[in-house]
Order: sequence, then structure tokens, then C-alpha cells
Amino acid sequence: MKASGLASCLLAACVLGLAARGAVLAFAPGSASGAAARSPRGAQSQVAASLPPALDVEGRAAEAAEDAAPWSSAARLAAGAVLGALVLAASVSPARADLEDTAIPVDGKGKTVNLSKEEIIRGKRLFNAACAVCHVGGGTRTNQNVGLGFEELSGAQPPRNTIDGLVDYLNA
Repeated sequence: MKASGLASCLLAACVLGLAARGAVLAFAPGSASGAAARSPRGAQSQVAASLPPALDVEGRAAEAAEDAAPWSSAARLAAGAVLGALVLAASVSPARADLEDTAIPVDGKGKTVNLSKEEIIRGKRLFNAACAVCHVGGGTRTNQNVGLGFEELSGAQPPRNTIDGLVDYLNA
């Protein structure tokens, strides 16, 4: 699971890098636009006019690169489609939440119990029937900053982060 998440992040970073590179090149100062950009001859003469005479050889090398521009555009489009498909394939996976591995502390001495799936479902039903009126969504209606997680309940007075502590609090 961590490997597929890492692969998804890596692919997303590659796609973002390609998009950022394309955005920078699209708005580069002095770039040809309109008919000059579509015509290799207009762009070629514009490049040759802007280069010093000593770099004329490199200007001729740019002509060959301009001729290959349609193929490079198709290659970029295909690479983007492949990367998009890989990101989509890596991100689609079922949720892996195993309820039977939940260890619930019984007392403050460190004793824990693993609840079965049926017991967890029954506990959720009991909570919704008896407690959800005041504790909507695992919070407290009167103070939204107070949650019902083990960490929050361990700081309460008396501590209610164990089954015994919670039962003692409810019976008091």
C-alpha cells in the first residue's frame, strides 16, 4: 500500500513537472506566436535573426529540431496519457480497514481486548442510539474542541480512555 502511494506521488510529481515546464516554455519572452509559430520558416528566420553570426551553426541545428516538433508534440501527448493512466491505475484500490485488529484498553494497567467485527458494529449501534444525541460525529455538542478519541479522553478527569473508566463515569 505504501509502495503504490509512493508510486502515485512520484508519477504526480512527474506530471506536474512536465506541466510546469510546458507552461514556462509557452510563455517564454521572445517566443513566436501566430503564423510565425506555426510555420517553421517564419520561426527559423526569427531565430536566425536573433542569433549572433558566430552561433549560426547552432541556428541551423535548431532548424532540424523545428522539423521534428510535430513528432515531439505527439510523444509528449502520449507520455502524458500514459502517466495519467498509471496515476489512475495506482490510485484505484479498495479501502483496507480491518476492524478485528482494533485493540481496546480495558483498564489502566495495560490490559487490552480485541473486539470482533460484530462487537464493534453492536457498539456503534449502541452509541448511535444512546450517545449520538449529544456526541454527533464523535465530538461534543457543547464544546466542539473536545473529542471522543483515546488521547482526548485520557486527559479528562476522571480518565475515560479505558472501558473500566468509561463504565465508572457513566455509572457515577
